[in-house]
Amino acid sequence: MEAQIKKDDKASMIDKVFELRGKATIFLCGGMAGCLAKTTVAPLDRVKILLQTHNHAHESHGIFGTLRHIWSVEGIAGFYRSNGAQMIRIFPYSAIQFLSFDVYNNSLSASLGEGNLTRLISGSMAGMTAVSLTYPLDVVRTRLAYQSAGCAEHPHSNYSGIADCLRHLRTQRALFAGLAPSLLGMAPYAGVSFCAFHWLQRQAVERWPGLFAVRDDDESPARLCTWARPLIGGLAGAAAQTVSYPLDCARRYMQVAGAPGRFSLAEVPAAGAAATLSQLYSRYGVAAGLYRGLSLNYVRVVPTAGVSFAAYETLRQAFGV
Repeated sequence: MEAQIKKDDKASMIDKVFELRGKATIFLCGGMAGCLAKTTVAPLDRVKILLQTHNHAHESHGIFGTLRHIWSVEGIAGFYRSNGAQMIRIFPYSAIQFLSFDVYNNSLSASLGEGNLTRLISGSMAGMTAVSLTYPLDVVRTRLAYQSAGCAEHPHSNYSGIADCLRHLRTQRALFAGLAPSLLGMAPYAGVSFCAFHWLQRQAVERWPGLFAVRDDDESPARLCTWARPLIGGLAGAAAQTVSYPLDCARRYMQVAGAPGRFSLAEVPAAGAAATLSQLYSRYGVAAGLYRGLSLNYVRVVPTAGVSFAAYETLRQAFGV
């Protein structure tokens, strides 16, 4: 009897070790996928922030005008300004998000069942968890991306790096500026993206198996083929971004409030997310305010979400989790 108990305890310990190993692998896969995806679209990401926040150096520029200005003034390095801060932020952010989704989805499936509602709630909770734990790094990345080299009006207003930016943020008590709209925007974005990805994936495999489905062997279940993962992930990301974009604009404005240099709307920081959205709408309207830069965002969010989901699923498959 005692020998059996020891045997069961040993088996239970082994199961826990394998479970922890699986969670650690998911964490690693999520972080690597996020870094790969964000590096792919870093130039477009910087242009989006400059247009969203009406940076004075790019106020009259469109997408291509901003790209040309960055190239002529800052060179190729300008396209990757703040990418170091982005990588420091995105690895834990993406890792936490994918791991949290796995944990929440498994927990909620026991009570709600496996379905779209469970994935929607799990995705929303995972996104908010990741944002909350990594938010100060996102503020740093936004501040660094917002500043422009070669500015005649404020030649000495730029941050010297990540540490200098963090020091100023602490002084201004702005490490969590814009957190409220970030959480409000992330809830629908992450929820819709995770839910849409799994739903679209299932629909593609079930409706068009000859085109999208592959099997490892005759007994294994059908899964989405590798080449279709970026496509499905991109569509899911586009749908999610459309829902949450106005809150993303509000978040960026609140993050750059008080940054060195002059910028139009953020000269007088709004009291909160609702006030910022109201100012954006009253001053610029819907298209130029709440959805400014959305066309560029579609260009960047499709490959970002596509690469992220595809890399994550491929890495999980390679690691066998």
